[in-house]
Amino acid sequence: MKGIINMLLAAGVLLLVGCASPEAAPPPPTATPPVMPPVEESPAAVLEAFYQAYIGFPANPLVEGAYRDNPVIRGYLTAEWVDQVDATLASFDGMGGYDPFICAQNLPGTITVEQVNRADESAELLVYRGFGGDPGPPLTVQMVREEGVWRILSIACPAPAVEEDMAALPLPPAELSPDQGPGGWPVYRSEAYRFETPYPGGWLVTESAVDDPSGTDPIAGYVVFFNGDRLAPLAWVVFEGTWEQVRLVLPQPEAGATLQQIDGQTVRVEEHFGSETYYFIEGADGAPRAALRAIHREGPLDESALAIIQEMLAGFRDRG
Repeated sequence: MKGIINMLLAAGVLLLVGCASPEAAPPPPTATPPVMPPVEESPAAVLEAFYQAYIGFPANPLVEGAYRDNPVIRGYLTAEWVDQVDATLASFDGMGGYDPFICAQNLPGTITVEQVNRADESAELLVYRGFGGDPGPPLTVQMVREEGVWRILSIACPAPAVEEDMAALPLPPAELSPDQGPGGWPVYRSEAYRFETPYPGGWLVTESAVDDPSGTDPIAGYVVFFNGDRLAPLAWVVFEGTWEQVRLVLPQPEAGATLQQIDGQTVRVEEHFGSETYYFIEGADGAPRAALRAIHREGPLDESALAIIQEMLAGFRDRG
């Protein structure tokens, strides 16, 4: 009899459990906290780990807001630096700018960290970026220890590098070429890359070759245009490889491409990295000759930017 009672009690418990309301609300989700870097790591090791995570992020970390929302990347940053990055990005005009974590527009291939000063709760480090040639002047990174964890407080870009870029352009635009483009703009002729293009008056121009000892990089160099705010929203990317080689650095976008007819030539338009538009022009052999790259981290290109791009594409002339 006692066994029967026990069975009935067990059945009653199961019945009560089974009859629990299926509409009971689940507990509210909690925000994912930042992943903390290991406490025992040195400032240099933490900084190296941050850049590995940042450069290896599968999308554009600025466009995706990873520095604010991604728990891994956010764990390396102080709240003060996150606010500073927000302010820096907001200062750009929606066309141009740079990545405040690397002080450049393109991600470097390598990062080297050197610690130069350390106290109990703070440290100063230098970050050297590898773009295939001379790494140039380093970034200066200040780190602080918060609750036993090293985090980035600030990243200072190498101001001398900007001054050197601008100092390399002592001639006003009109002296670079006396000719005028289709819209009355000055025309820049590149002897190294054998093409010419109009560009807005008052802008400055610089060329940068890609140092590739292996000979496998399909990009030969860049012709970069600085506007009045010293931002570089536009650049001609010059190629020296086939489409197959170019696809190794600029994969075929999932959204495909659009074709535009501009001044009698076909222009292939592709979106890359979430905030970069490439306007490809092919050479006579069908290989990619060059692409006008427009960076727009703060949103789509506006009408004034598109008008500048159309003018530069219409006046592009291959002199190869």
